Amino acid sequence: MKNLVDASQTVSLSDPALINFFNPGKTWSYVSADKALEHSDLYAVISLISSDLARADFNSAKKSVQGLINNPSPLTNRAAFWQAMYAQLLLDGNSYAYIWRNINGTPLYLEYLRPSQVQVKLLDDGSGLVYDLTFDEPSVAMKTNVPASDMIHFRLMSKNGGKTGVSPLYSLTVELSLQDSSNSLARDALSSAINPTGILKLNKGSLLNAGQKAATRQSFVDANKGASGPLVLDDLEDYVPLEIKTDVSKLLDSTDWTGDQISKVYHVPKDMTGTESEHSNIEQVIQQYNTTIGRYSEPVVSELENKLHSDVSVDVKQIIDIDGSRLEKRVRGLRLDGIISSELAQEILLRSNSDVLTQQDIDAALSAGKPIIPPATEKTSKGGEPDGGTGSY
Repeated sequence: MKNLVDASQTVSLSDPALINFFNPGKTWSYVSADKALEHSDLYAVISLISSDLARADFNSAKKSVQGLINNPSPLTNRAAFWQAMYAQLLLDGNSYAYIWRNINGTPLYLEYLRPSQVQVKLLDDGSGLVYDLTFDEPSVAMKTNVPASDMIHFRLMSKNGGKTGVSPLYSLTVELSLQDSSNSLARDALSSAINPTGILKLNKGSLLNAGQKAATRQSFVDANKGASGPLVLDDLEDYVPLEIKTDVSKLLDSTDWTGDQISKVYHVPKDMTGTESEHSNIEQVIQQYNTTIGRYSEPVVSELENKLHSDVSVDVKQIIDIDGSRLEKRVRGLRLDGIISSELAQEILLRSNSDVLTQQDIDAALSAGKPIIPPATEKTSKGGEPDGGTGSY
């Protein structure tokens, strides 16, 4: 059997010593997940996408499958488990979970596995994949040649026909290395910078040694510490405050350039990570992010359907429209354009996650004898004249 995943392709959340990627210059350089997450831009993107995907509702008509999706592990809650799976997927390009089954073969729960616990192999005849697994619990023995049907294996872009994924960190090796160097340079510049608050000149006509200068400076500071009024100097002293313009801020700005590269690699608009772009449009930003969520949710849906033998759909309203305000705007536009009726508009809002109109609101209005549908009005043309339409739209 051929090993499909070696140490040079593995990124683990808890194994920073693993060598993951070699740069084009053939020098021994690697990016571990722990090291990568020390970069705030990368942490922000991974945290954003993984937490949003964990909020999405993955639905199956099969009761047992839905139960496994809602309660995947006895060790943690649904959100924490799936966020860990998605975070590992974004870091490594692969994420794994073993399907524990009962004696009848029915899935009981999933066990999250780090990439360092998994070895993926191709059967000699090329008919399928098998997995060698190790577990953290000493009482659980190593499993070899585990069939793919007993594994949840999410993958991103692949170079070997979809057998294993490629980590997005591969494309950021140079950028993250350069940012480390830039950050070190900025820290050195700040720590070694000379930032005096002013110049104290003594008009004694003689040279002072280092000890005398230090004593004079400290004496001046002690004498004027906490002074809220003008300073009192004698004829032998002159004090001039300094205004220093420094390029340290420019140096610090230069350390942020990799944020653009990280956003590009993960297809996340910069506005979503707290950095406003020059020509940002909120609708365009949301639409771009919706597309990104779709890119990352499709591999998940496809794998769950393949391994759990059930149709699975994903509802992302909790990600892209948490209060239903965008849906309300779209429904209003359809109603004003005469495409849907007021009754249908209400039905859509009641079935959605909109917090403006609820069934309780409808019931309360009916109990009070108040109308819940506005009176029918004629649709008018641009010139203001009725166009012959009747009834409610």
